[in-house]
Amino acid sequence: MEDMGDIFETLFYKRRLIYRDYIDNQDRQKDSNNEYRFEWIESSVEDSSIIEPQYEKLVNSVGERAVEARLEHLDCSLGYVTHEESGELVGYNWVLHPSSEPIWHDKYRTEVDEALVFHVYIFEEYRRKGVFSKLYSGTKRKISDKLVDKIVLIVEASNEPMKNASNKFGWTQDGTNNLLKFFGINMFAMIEDDDRSIRCFVPTRNQLP
Repeated sequence: MEDMGDIFETLFYKRRLIYRDYIDNQDRQKDSNNEYRFEWIESSVEDSSIIEPQYEKLVNSVGERAVEARLEHLDCSLGYVTHEESGELVGYNWVLHPSSEPIWHDKYRTEVDEALVFHVYIFEEYRRKGVFSKLYSGTKRKISDKLVDKIVLIVEASNEPMKNASNKFGWTQDGTNNLLKFFGINMFAMIEDDDRSIRCFVPTRNQLP
């Protein structure tokens, strides 16, 4: 049974932490872990078979509608890691990198000069085996090619493993993304920066599922 805190988060309010990372020349260096392979799919992929046989496992994890919409979006890319020998999908993340105007995803507005890393997932049997390191180092190299120097990650305040990983890999927590809800429906986002400035946003129609 859910406790009162979980019920309140579901219905009325959720606090999330904003982490940021920055690109430098060292981020172009390759990861030395040869047990796993990093792959990257650019936006606007018309044929989803490009990631077979990983596609089915990805759909089961994310949902077919979201996968198709993201693969077709001009400003969204997919980074994923497979096991070198078996080819099995072991982890993935999506990256939103707006080219001309801000884009909303999950009630966060990603600006043109930044990239949002979202829906980071490592399959349970592969956790604590260096997969996240492989995934993020590869993702960061690819983001550096986009001429973006700032990377954003949104982490649920209650997600201790992801908070620990973010700190380990040098992310800086410098704000909060507060979702205000009406009985489970997200109404608007309130962003509080470290300097205590507060910005409120109502998501526009330019949204990525």
